[in-house]
Amino acid sequence: MSDTKLKGALPKDDEANGLAGSEWANRLLDDPQKQHVAVITFVTAKKDTDFASGKVTATAQITRIEPVADEAEAQVLLNKLFDLASARTGRTQLDIPEPVKGAAVLDLNAGRGDDDFDGGDAA
Repeated sequence: MSDTKLKGALPKDDEANGLAGSEWANRLLDDPQKQHVAVITFVTAKKDTDFASGKVTATAQITRIEPVADEAEAQVLLNKLFDLASARTGRTQLDIPEPVKGAAVLDLNAGRGDDDFDGGDAA
């Protein structure tokens, strides 16, 4: 039985760490709830074995990370991520578009009186 962990450190080298510097720090601080897309490469940093249970744990280490600034490119990569996850898990991702900021919500009951639409039989 195997399991995988991720080493909690980014590459120290600015060449390999696209998050280094103030540009991405500012983006993250400006919109902390926004989900970002990045391309990473990783290697096995170490392997631990619990001899009592036989469980082997691999620890992955990120060797390069490049965040994607272009929204259209990020969406293409995100779609690829969903495709890969679907192939791995056998589950599909529903394609539900994000609501447009500032757009009004369509009220399907607008203009109907309470008596006109109560879910009962029409008179």
